[in-house]
Amino acid sequence: MSSMTALLKKNNIPLSASSAFQLMDYSGLSKISYYESSTGSGQQKWFRELTEEGKAFGKNQWGHHEFKTEMSFDADAFPGLIEILSKALAKSVKESQIAEEGQA
Repeated sequence: MSSMTALLKKNNIPLSASSAFQLMDYSGLSKISYYESSTGSGQQKWFRELTEEGKAFGKNQWGHHEFKTEMSFDADAFPGLIEILSKALAKSVKESQIAEEGQA
C-alpha cells in the first residue's frame, strides 16, 4: 500500500495528490468526514476516507489518531483509479464549459 503522492510520482502523472483527492470526491470514491478537535476548542476538523466503491483501489488505515483514518492505495489497482480520475476530469471540464456557455 502506498500514498497517493508516491504513486503519482512513481507513475509520472503530473497531478497533485490534492487534485486527485478532489476528483475522487467528485467520482464518489472518497468522502469528507468530520470530527471534533481534540483540543477542546469545539472546532470541527475533517479528513478524507475511501467510500465502499473507493475501497476497490485501497483501504482506510488508522493513523496517529483514533478518530480518523488515512487513505492508502494499492499499486496494482492504481492504473484503474487513474483511468476513472481522467474521465472525471474530462467530465468536470466539459460541465464547466457548458456552464460558461450558458452564462455568455
